[in-house]
Amino acid sequence: MAEIKAFRGIRYNERRYKDLSPVIAPPYDVISAQDLRRLHERSDRNVARLILGDRLPRKKIEPGRYVRSAQLIDEWLMDETLIQDRVPAIYLLDQEFEVDGRRTVRRGFVARLRLEAFGKGSVFPHEQTMPGPKADRLALMKATRMNMSQIFGLYADNRATLDLLARMAEVNPAGEGTGLDGVRNVLRIIYHKQLIAELVGALEGKRIIVADGHHRYETALAYRNAIRKQRGLLALDDPYEFVSAVLVSMSDPGVAIRPTHRLVGDLVSFSPDDLFRRAAEQYQVQEIAAEAPVILSRLAEFAERHAFGVVTASGARIFVRKSGRRGATGAASDLDTHILHHEVLAELLNLGPDSWRKGGPVRYVQSAEECIAAVQAGEAQAAALVNPTRMDEVEAIALAGGKMPPKSTFFYPKIPTGAVINPLV
Repeated sequence: MAEIKAFRGIRYNERRYKDLSPVIAPPYDVISAQDLRRLHERSDRNVARLILGDRLPRKKIEPGRYVRSAQLIDEWLMDETLIQDRVPAIYLLDQEFEVDGRRTVRRGFVARLRLEAFGKGSVFPHEQTMPGPKADRLALMKATRMNMSQIFGLYADNRATLDLLARMAEVNPAGEGTGLDGVRNVLRIIYHKQLIAELVGALEGKRIIVADGHHRYETALAYRNAIRKQRGLLALDDPYEFVSAVLVSMSDPGVAIRPTHRLVGDLVSFSPDDLFRRAAEQYQVQEIAAEAPVILSRLAEFAERHAFGVVTASGARIFVRKSGRRGATGAASDLDTHILHHEVLAELLNLGPDSWRKGGPVRYVQSAEECIAAVQAGEAQAAALVNPTRMDEVEAIALAGGKMPPKSTFFYPKIPTGAVINPLV
């Protein structure tokens, strides 16, 4: 079952960076070129210089680029920009943000999580992964010998752990900072051995669902396996036998899932009228204003059905599937995003079964407004807006061993990079 451990984390020196705003960054895979410039401008010590290289503009990242990342870490440790805790700790992370017009807090903790092959223990994925990001993150890990970012894991809880974390939250913050996304992050360091022991015991027997960071988890597993092959299995408590994780209770009121919409381009002989006509065989097709609030509101009315908002240059339609209803069946084929890719994109738009793969004709966008604007500006031929995946669907599919198409979930907010770094030596 799940095994967690405290560790001696590397973090920004609170004597210089009580305000973490200038130095934290989003996860590497959601940093745009414009974001990277903003992060570099925030500070010459921003963690983005470690996870994506120290040069601008952002270009294709080559393995040798991360040699500089390793050099910077050594330099920042020498001048005490970064410090390492002298004793093992658990790191409490509160994230305050706005959802549906109200402020809320999601509380998690950073610990080492023992690595296991997916599906053969207590750690379960829910999304498919792609090889490119894993190769990139492995290059960074080999160069720095560190987990620069955490995976985000969820566990089932009956509030016992939430109560324990509330006791930990009585400790004064070691740092606070607001990221590019406007989320307020508060970091507390827990050295108290008894509290740590209680938390370790509370997680025994739990199953962990990877909410975000599948590529990072598989990269850490590949790194561990490579070291085992090179050195043999020396000690089960070696740092590379674990991955750094932020773990959050599924019953935490701050757990929120947002949808990721799809943009499609490069279609040959695309006809919106033909699309709507063919869709009518499987879907109820209703015309609607091509406005994000209108479409999203209408989709919410069909939250128990399989429904999509499809926008083209000739207008918008709501597609409501005539058969089937949403439910946590554990079958990935019953998921909205699976149906969207296999029926609407693969069949109606003739994209084939692998439309979800990176580098294909599909782009993934969080903003419905941005999707509609891209179609209206002629930058894409069609947009597909979706309802968010539900937590019970994620749990059922993960525990059944299923895999969703990539970008089926967008757990908000993202875990900031730079709050804590996990050394693997």
